[in-house]
Amino acid sequence: MPYPQAGEPQVMLDIGEQLGEVEVENGLLGFDFHPRFGSDNQFVYLYYTDTRPQDKQVNRLSRFDLSLVDVEARSDSQYVLLAMDRTDDGFHNGGEVAFGPDGYLYIGLGEGVHPKIAKTSQETLRGGILRIDVDMSSKRSAPPSVPFIHGISQGYWIPKDNPFSSDDRVMDEYFALGLRNPFRFSFDPNGDAIWVGDVGSTIWEEINRVKKGKHYQFPQVEGNHPSGQQPWETLGLEEQGPVYTYEHTAYDRAVIGGVVNQGDLYPGLENHYIFADNYSAKIFSMPSDQERVEQVTLLARANQFAQRGVSSIAQLASGEILVTTLGAASDASGDVLRLVSADKADVEEPVTEKSSTDTEGYDEKIAASLYSVNCARCHGIKGDGNGPDAKMLNVDKMPDFTSPLYHFNRSEQEIRDVIKKGGAAMGMSPMMPPWGGFLKDDEVDQLTRYLQSLPEKHHVH
Repeated sequence: MPYPQAGEPQVMLDIGEQLGEVEVENGLLGFDFHPRFGSDNQFVYLYYTDTRPQDKQVNRLSRFDLSLVDVEARSDSQYVLLAMDRTDDGFHNGGEVAFGPDGYLYIGLGEGVHPKIAKTSQETLRGGILRIDVDMSSKRSAPPSVPFIHGISQGYWIPKDNPFSSDDRVMDEYFALGLRNPFRFSFDPNGDAIWVGDVGSTIWEEINRVKKGKHYQFPQVEGNHPSGQQPWETLGLEEQGPVYTYEHTAYDRAVIGGVVNQGDLYPGLENHYIFADNYSAKIFSMPSDQERVEQVTLLARANQFAQRGVSSIAQLASGEILVTTLGAASDASGDVLRLVSADKADVEEPVTEKSSTDTEGYDEKIAASLYSVNCARCHGIKGDGNGPDAKMLNVDKMPDFTSPLYHFNRSEQEIRDVIKKGGAAMGMSPMMPPWGGFLKDDEVDQLTRYLQSLPEKHHVH
C-alpha cells in the first residue's frame, strides 16, 4: 500500500491454496521482512498452518521471494525452514514472526504445536520463543546439533549464544520456555527483553518481559497462581512470573501483545507499553519500567470486537501506533486503525443496522465460523463438550450439543437465551459468559441454529 499517501493496495503474495480450510485459530499468523529487504534481497518469512494433511496439521515457517515477476511466481517460491507436525485441533499456534535488533529471526510458538507422541522441549518445538539465524553466518552461528524428527528443519543455523545450544535437554532453537500461546510480541527498545502477550486459558491473561534462557512457568502456573497441572519436564531453569496479569471476564479474554511507545507523539505515554485484548478490543497502556504492574490505563476501544477484534499493534518509524482488527470471517471487513488523541478521533459509530452475518436465512458457513472462534475452546470443535479448556472450568458435565436428548429438553428460545444472557442469568454455570453485549442478535440466531444442527451433522443416534 502506498504510504503515507492513500492509494490502492497491490497483492504481493497469495498462499490461500496452501493453507487448506482455515478455522479455529489456524491461518496465516505472522510475517516479517528480512532486515536487508530491498538492498540485497526481497525475502519475506511467513508462519502459517496447513490443515490439508490427513489426520494431522502442519505449522510452517517459510520464506518467499517477492522480487519475482508476478503473484503466482512469488507464491511458488516457497522455501520451508520449519514444518512442525501437530495435533489436528488447531488451537494454540502462537503466531509472531519478527527479526530482532541482532538480525536473528524470532518465532513465538504456542503449546499446541506438537504431535501427540512428542511433548518435551528435548524432542519438539512448542510453548516458547525460538531464535534462529537465517543467514547462516559461520562467525555467529552453527548448524543445529540435533535433527528435528517430527517435521522439517533446514535453511538456518543456531546462534552460538542461544541459551540451550549446549543443553541436550532442550532443542537448540529455543530462546525462552514456559509460555502458553505467545501470539504477539515485540522487542524492548530500552533493553534486551521481549514483551510478550501470552494468551491464557480459562482464567488469566499475561504480559511477560521475556529474557534469554528463562522459563515462564506454563503449564504449572498461570498468572501468578498454580494451575494444578504438572510440568512437561523438570529442567531446573530460572523461572520468571508475568509483569501484569488480568482475569478473564465475559469480554476481556485474549491478550494481544503490543509495543513500548517511543517518541513524543503521544504525550504522557512515553516509554509506556501499549497492548490490547482481542475480544473486548480495548487498548491499554502501562509503565514499562516496573517489575510488576497492578493497574493499567484504558486508552481506547477499537470499532470491532469479539471474534472481529484487535489482532496486532505496531509502531511506525514516524511514531504513529497502528492497530489492526480481524473483521468478520465471512468478508474482508478488517481495518487498519491509527491511535490518535481523543480530540482528533473519528468517534462515529459504525453502521449496525446490518452486520456481515445478515442473510435471508441461516448460513452454515458463517455460523460454523462464529462457533469455532467463540465456543470451540470450551465446547469442542464438534460440540460434544470436549474442548481443550473444558477440564479447567470446574463444570460437572459439559453439555453435548451433538446429542438429540440435549435438544429434546431445550427449546430454541432457551438455547438463544443462554447464549445471549450467559449461564448465571439462566441458573447455570457462571463460566458461560453472556454474549449479548458482543454478538449481534442475528449472530446469536445463527449460533442457535448451528447448535441445533449438530446432532444430524455428527450422526449421533
